[in-house]
Amino acid sequence: MIIVDLPDPDDYINAKYYTRSFYRELSKRMGPSALMAIQATSALRSPRTFASIQATVRDAGYFTLTYRVAMTTLGEWSFILASATGVSNMPRPDTTIALERAPSVSFSFPPDAVSGKDAQVSKLDDPVVLESFLEENGEAAP
Repeated sequence: MIIVDLPDPDDYINAKYYTRSFYRELSKRMGPSALMAIQATSALRSPRTFASIQATVRDAGYFTLTYRVAMTTLGEWSFILASATGVSNMPRPDTTIALERAPSVSFSFPPDAVSGKDAQVSKLDDPVVLESFLEENGEAAP
């Protein structure tokens, strides 16, 4: 299991961890049955950023399953579960997971929260995830 819990892609330094190159490097460290859980900002607050992160992970060669968790201090946060070998080692989307400190885990999203139609892959030389995040959060580009 690899847990990727990074700061949001709010500058060029942090955005490089949300690129195809980064996820390809991680795949070299994963065994055949390994899973990777990725903090992927909030799909409700930053749907284009979330969609870009998922598109990037998929483009790096992973199968993905998205989920969201209601967190007491942060509100609802979104994650991506990724596998390099397929979905057989992932929970089914209709599974309920009971966690002691995160009772609200859901594998479904409201239709307006995630729009993957125009999702772009983020690359080291073109960090689209940074542009999306800054626009969606009302911040100016560095």
